[in-house]
Amino acid sequence: MCVRLNCGVFDVAGCHCRRFPIRDNTIFFDHGIEIPVKMMIGVIGTCPAESCETQSPGEHGGNLDINELGICSTIYLPVSVPGARLAIGDCHAVQGDGETAICAMEVSAAVTVRATVLKDAQASMLLSLVGNLRISQVVNPKKGCIMEFPKKYLSAAIDKKKTGTTQKCMQVC
Repeated sequence: MCVRLNCGVFDVAGCHCRRFPIRDNTIFFDHGIEIPVKMMIGVIGTCPAESCETQSPGEHGGNLDINELGICSTIYLPVSVPGARLAIGDCHAVQGDGETAICAMEVSAAVTVRATVLKDAQASMLLSLVGNLRISQVVNPKKGCIMEFPKKYLSAAIDKKKTGTTQKCMQVC
């Protein structure tokens, strides 16, 4: 884990890098603080129609840093180019929302993904009624926000004929 001058939302003097031991799904931090491991993916996205920096979040996904995006979570991303070109990386053992000090507990990880194309799924009205919009990260030049909604509404919509744009469903297990 590293923190650096002029990165993140805190005033930090210089650059400080530390390694913390992880045993039995627990991170052993300073002063006897033990933090449970909660694996998550920092970067996941499809190729956008127009080029962008990999550091930037956007409709395509990208550097999202959503701490709920971990084991058995689901994310819906648009498919803008043939083949989608899904990319995944920047895995963390744990991270608070926002990755406010520019870095989380970085770790290597093996990720298994199931991708399903959902054709003709229209969601804007549904999201306006049952979605919850919140900020997910503040450290990158582009700030990130996510829209969460109860999956039960999507299940009902998938069972019926739909109209709209193509979306991709990612389930991480």
